[in-house]
Amino acid sequence: MYSVALHFMHYNLCRQHKSLDGISPATAAGVTDRLWDIEDIVRLVDEAAPKPNRSNIYHKHQISN
Repeated sequence: MYSVALHFMHYNLCRQHKSLDGISPATAAGVTDRLWDIEDIVRLVDEAAPKPNRSNIYHKHQISN
């Protein structure tokens, strides 16, 4: 599912199409005003990913006497 989504993002946002005079379908539709790079898609994925949660097992516990 994710690989299909990434494929369509690349196809519609990053790839220049000869039939559209060298612009992307998203640019032709007015969704964006520029041709995207792969780095733009990676940045979106990184921003949407949940932040890693640090486990509590690494905290030192005090021993009561």
